[in-house]
Amino acid sequence: DPIEVAYARHDAQNLYLVYRKRIVPDRKGRRARIKAVTMGKDVPVWEDDAFEFFLSDGSSENVIHLGIAASGASYDSLLRFPPLPADPKQAKAALKDSPEEDTQWNGEWDFKVLLEQDRFIVEMAIPWATLKTLDIQLDDLRLNLHHVRSPYRRKPFSRQSRRNSMQLNLSDTKPSPKP
Repeated sequence: DPIEVAYARHDAQNLYLVYRKRIVPDRKGRRARIKAVTMGKDVPVWEDDAFEFFLSDGSSENVIHLGIAASGASYDSLLRFPPLPADPKQAKAALKDSPEEDTQWNGEWDFKVLLEQDRFIVEMAIPWATLKTLDIQLDDLRLNLHHVRSPYRRKPFSRQSRRNSMQLNLSDTKPSPKP
């Protein structure tokens, strides 16, 4: 049973993400307590134990930020980055820029939280239509995810954060026939 695992699946309507975190005892056998007190929608979920997901494409011009706290509280916003300059020096400097998050953005998505004694699980469904309305290229989808342990000092998301993202290959490939 791995400590952390993430799954991405899809069908014609949605992208599905699952993130599971097992809470392991410390050296003295004490199990960490999960902080789960934040309540509501569009609240600072990172003040609790939470999962945060950043979805974009290779251009990183539109980045969707989704957060789910162990309490079931949620957060969603949109970051809009200008296109990168053609000049390499200017482009390198622009990678560190972080625009204000548009917290008024409320895209369509759904989630469930399961909090057990020794694990924290989040399941999400994000309609493809939500991504398409932002011109996110589905054939170059990128995902950056992490588990936040409270207390946590939040850092702004920048294009440079994309270096830690994984590219999702969601093509429907068929297994090659056995010889």
